[in-house]
Amino acid sequence: MPPTRLNIGCGQKPLADAVNLDISATVSADVVHDLNVTPWPFAADSFDEVHAYDVLEHVVDVIPVLEEIHRISKPGRPLRDRSTLLERKRLYRRHAPSLVRLE
Repeated sequence: MPPTRLNIGCGQKPLADAVNLDISATVSADVVHDLNVTPWPFAADSFDEVHAYDVLEHVVDVIPVLEEIHRISKPGRPLRDRSTLLERKRLYRRHAPSLVRLE
């Protein structure tokens, strides 16, 4: 059975039992693809889980990336995201400024 987890921006930390995707062909990626280029090379409703560890803050526009994650994820399935608080504030300030209140 093929993996049903996707690890975007895997870098040097691929996940076992997952499809590991990265922009660089020099890392441990199963699929080499630029997250900024849509659509991604996966069918709709393909994955039970998507991992995005320290990657969303590096894309040009997070909205199309989140839309692609939604498209390729099975309904109701989780996105596992990890970013530092500072990076999340920068991300929201850049892409959704009305959602951020910095004091």
